[in-house]
Amino acid sequence: MKKVLVFMLCFLLLGVQSTVADQHAETDQLTLDEALNMAYENNFDLQKAALQQEIADIRDDQMDKVRDLDDKLLTDLESKRQKYVTAKQAELGVDIADLSLEYTRLNTSFQVKNAFYQVILKQEELQKTELLKRQVTSQVEAAEKQYELGLISKLQLEQLKSQLEKVNLQLEQVKNESKQSKQELNLLIGQKLDQALHIEQQLEEPEKLKDLTVEELYQMALEHRPDVLQSQIDRDIKKINYDVTAGYYPAEIVYEHRLAKNEYQIAELEWQQKQKQTRIEVEKALDGYHLAMQSLNIAKQDLQLAEKMYQVAQTKYDQGLISQLDLLNEETSYHDAKINYLNSKYQAWMSIFQLEQTIGTSIQ
Repeated sequence: MKKVLVFMLCFLLLGVQSTVADQHAETDQLTLDEALNMAYENNFDLQKAALQQEIADIRDDQMDKVRDLDDKLLTDLESKRQKYVTAKQAELGVDIADLSLEYTRLNTSFQVKNAFYQVILKQEELQKTELLKRQVTSQVEAAEKQYELGLISKLQLEQLKSQLEKVNLQLEQVKNESKQSKQELNLLIGQKLDQALHIEQQLEEPEKLKDLTVEELYQMALEHRPDVLQSQIDRDIKKINYDVTAGYYPAEIVYEHRLAKNEYQIAELEWQQKQKQTRIEVEKALDGYHLAMQSLNIAKQDLQLAEKMYQVAQTKYDQGLISQLDLLNEETSYHDAKINYLNSKYQAWMSIFQLEQTIGTSIQ
């Protein structure tokens, strides 16, 4: 009977996966929302967090039954103490499991967005590098004809060919990076590594976030980050254990109470340290966001300047005032400015996602 049930379950799962694959094949385009939904269904860390949440609920239900046990069965002082402390721990464990699931979902979202935008970045970089190759190739072909006519020297021709070799090398590197970025996204969304991805979205500039102070973001981190809550719960559990030992143990057995007090003091120090560390992380993430936005503005200005310089160089070349190599150098600088602007947009998005990850919740 069990084998029949397992077979039916596998058949249903295969049917669902086939349907999802067919739908994806029909649309032939992957959006960010689709990528996130696929990750929410297939991501390993998210599934693990969901199972841990179920385990926490089971333990909490189990402790409800333990609370109803007759105290005559728990005459030992240690058993009584453990009964109370463990019950409280199970209660708080549900809260931390719920928050951990939410935080794991946020982290999964961060990873998928990171990989998704990386794919877009490399697609655009690849397009621009391919365009540069075509332009440089055209210039080299024209230079070869000029060399045959004696209009340019062999050294000038070799310099242009050297530029083409550099562009070819750059193009191969971008192709490899583009392939790797798609593999990483497929891994996150539960697809085959070589699954074709068709993404038409462009990498736009992020809108500026509303002004939030470090204190506001710090308070959000205290409320939403499970590692912060876990540190607080550990402190609270040690405090409960400390208080309980004072009530359960007779005065002549003081070592248990002293031990519990020391454990509570350590947990309190760890909680205070966690708060300080969290504030440092929030400040660092906020500074990173501001720096990324400033860098984006500078890159945008540099791109506008490089475009103007290239246009001037094109005019001068048409008038015979500069060489083809000079024009190529300006064209390469213009291309580099485009790539730098693309990377600055990507880094600006990543700084926003990093800030959200640091405070444990979305702020957009």
